[in-house]
Amino acid sequence: MQLLAMKLCAFRDDLDIEDARFLLSSLPQTMDIESAWVNLEPFLIRGKQRAARENFEDLWEQTRGPA
Repeated sequence: MQLLAMKLCAFRDDLDIEDARFLLSSLPQTMDIESAWVNLEPFLIRGKQRAARENFEDLWEQTRGPA
């Protein structure tokens, strides 16, 4: 979760996006979006939470469908 949080906060280039997509797809299929987010929050960089949440929601939709 820590690495995924770091990638969501960075999101500077295609490599960050692909890494985050891969890490998100490796989460258990039984995990819902809110549970995943709660587990990510402690690792987010202060001041980047809003951008990380938007990035997370976009990637979630791309990899797992609508939340």
